[in-house]
Amino acid sequence: MTLRTASWAIAMWTGANYASRAEKKQPERVEGTHPSRPLEAFAGNYQLKGYGTLQIDLAKNDKGEPVLNARIGAIECPLKHAQYDTFACRLFGSNFDFTFFSTTTSKTIDKVNIGDFEPSLGEVIFSRLV
Repeated sequence: MTLRTASWAIAMWTGANYASRAEKKQPERVEGTHPSRPLEAFAGNYQLKGYGTLQIDLAKNDKGEPVLNARIGAIECPLKHAQYDTFACRLFGSNFDFTFFSTTTSKTIDKVNIGDFEPSLGEVIFSRLV
């Protein structure tokens, strides 16, 4: 028996591990919603062991409007508002939802869940670094 080895990074970049996501039905969106806070409240650094630091940066698009960008290591993706405090990112031919939420009494955004990022693990939740 011959075993082939493959770089996980190459498989990820080609979308080999994410092909089944394209076939999945996309979640229904609630139209006409807005984030619960100004975009500045979502910007910051979030961390999860095994994944490193997720940077959410506030920038301006070519129209001068504020937008959020996500970056993990060298991988960068613009975030487009989907509904409420959920933003969508298209990466490796698949859609990922970034849902921001608060678990503190101060109501500041301190967590982000990247839905379906790693299906075998369930929820992938990054915590804000202070």
